Amino acid sequence: YMVISVDTGNKQIKTEHFVFQSGLNVMEIMPPKIDTKVLEYKGKFYTPSNRRIAYMKDKTLDERYYILTLMGVARELEDRLNRGIYRPVPNRPVGVELLVGLPPADFSGLYEKFENYFRREEEQVSFRYGGREYLICYRDVVSYIQAYAAAVMYSKDMKLRQLAKVLIVDIGGFTLDYLLLRYGEPDTEIFDSLEKGVIPLYNEIRNRVRKQLDILLEDSDIDLVIREKNSPLSAEIKDLIRSVVNEYVVNTLGIFREIGIDFNSITTIFVGGGSMLLADVIKEVWIRYRGEYHIIDDPLANAKGYKKLYLADHAY
Repeated sequence: YMVISVDTGNKQIKTEHFVFQSGLNVMEIMPPKIDTKVLEYKGKFYTPSNRRIAYMKDKTLDERYYILTLMGVARELEDRLNRGIYRPVPNRPVGVELLVGLPPADFSGLYEKFENYFRREEEQVSFRYGGREYLICYRDVVSYIQAYAAAVMYSKDMKLRQLAKVLIVDIGGFTLDYLLLRYGEPDTEIFDSLEKGVIPLYNEIRNRVRKQLDILLEDSDIDLVIREKNSPLSAEIKDLIRSVVNEYVVNTLGIFREIGIDFNSITTIFVGGGSMLLADVIKEVWIRYRGEYHIIDDPLANAKGYKKLYLADHAY
């Protein structure tokens, strides 16, 4: 059997080796020859889309995250096949231990429903990906806590078990998740998921730019400015975007003081794609605090962390 981790974010899907947008194109017929790999499942054809799915707190409400997760599994299987780690046997399903994650605040209420969403009644899952036939069965589905899993992945490097208090802040697509670790273990009282991720930030930037300058922007336009890549936008638009981003980081960090967390007396570790995107702005704003902070520069940290936690639980 194989252990495969898929981190289902509101903005991106991450596996141990791949990352792609949380968006889908669905077609009833095979699309014309295109560069993107096509997933064929139950008579429909799916390709990734840059148009992400609108935020869903409960991702089990329709089929889309099932398909996106299957796409992540397919990419991992194809990668292992290409590396000679996996060789499919006709008509014999390969067992998959699927590892997934949920935000800290949603975990206890949703994990059983989320696991059953993937298990289903069907013993075998048949699909085609990149022109190849695959047959799998989910032997088990195990959920882990996002943000905590990312921290666990790097806990040894950062000596988290030696620190009295560590705040993990995961800036994701729609949510900002945080939880407190005491000597490496989660504090069961100090955690939450706030709707303060980068998607609300993009929406705020788009609204301001539209109202003040009458210009319509896409997420990718905003990304270029934040990452300081070549952008065709005028200096005026760039300045407005940077101003809103700075305001967002100042306000977001300020929330923690209100909930009784003081950055001056704690080690803070930022994880998630949003933290990486905003790393330079966090550095600028952090001068008002005296505590130590780190940014884990790995968008796949949660997916890798699920596997590390699973292997630790299944060490024989």
